[in-house]
Amino acid sequence: MSRFAHRCPPRGTLAVVSFTILAAACSDTTPPPVAPRFDATTEQIGTAAAPVRAPKGRIAFARGGEIFIMNADGSGEVQVTTGASADYPALSPSGRQIAFTSYLNGPGDIYVVNTDGSGLTRLTSTTAYEDMPSWSPNGKQIAFASDRDGDWEIYVMNASGSGVVPITSDPAFDFEPAWSPDGRRIAFTSERAGGNRDIWVMNADGSNPMRLTTSVYGDALAAWSPDGSRIAFTTERDGNAEIYVMNADGSAQTNLTMNAGSDWAPSWSPDRRQQKIAFQSSRGGGDYEIFLMDADGSGQTPLTSNSLDDAYPKWGK
Repeated sequence: MSRFAHRCPPRGTLAVVSFTILAAACSDTTPPPVAPRFDATTEQIGTAAAPVRAPKGRIAFARGGEIFIMNADGSGEVQVTTGASADYPALSPSGRQIAFTSYLNGPGDIYVVNTDGSGLTRLTSTTAYEDMPSWSPNGKQIAFASDRDGDWEIYVMNASGSGVVPITSDPAFDFEPAWSPDGRRIAFTSERAGGNRDIWVMNADGSNPMRLTTSVYGDALAAWSPDGSRIAFTTERDGNAEIYVMNADGSAQTNLTMNAGSDWAPSWSPDRRQQKIAFQSSRGGGDYEIFLMDADGSGQTPLTSNSLDDAYPKWGK
């Protein structure tokens, strides 16, 4: 896991930065049985006589130090990696590759793998922490966070791992980049405002950074809506971790989940017509599971159910 303690925190707390390495995916590393693959090309589930229309796309997520992928209705779950000590997956725009952080060969490096588990490739190789990958909408670049220069900054590299350049340079920590659907902006988490963790946005080259949230409790894990008009994020401003949504200019911040559990890591469906958000939740007092809800917060439904923590869903094709 990342050195940031808010990655799979104790239930009900949005912790501050701790610089302790957590166990991958916050749980036992024993993977569960692999479910049979579902034919996503049909986009249907159920019997031939009475098919039920399923949400489009697939969702990658972390469980027990491995990367999994499933259909957007929770069916067809498949384990992608084995022995990867993996976390923080990011499904490519094409839906063919997953970038992720691995702690197998050091503090943390960015890898990519095909969704069928083939083609595992290491993109970064330093003695620093490299974490939290985010694909550009055209699939040609990956943004990520690293402390290779002494503190956490955001970098961009080609999808091959070449051409690494920093796009932030601030004494405070900048991390958790999220590329906008039009490729022009990157939302990120920063502690620039006196150590408070807030959502910021900047141009894709790092220019014109602008603070969007001002909560003293810590805001994190921004996720853009498919049309770029809204941003979902995690906050503990109401006493526990909840999923909020706001306009892309920071206005109209609204609680979507309103649940006593700990709700984290939103990810929008890439299909504008679906208007749905995946997220992780510990509601019920158990482990983290992946949930799905409508973009207005209604229809909150679990997609996974097992004894391990399921974390950091990323929705894609």
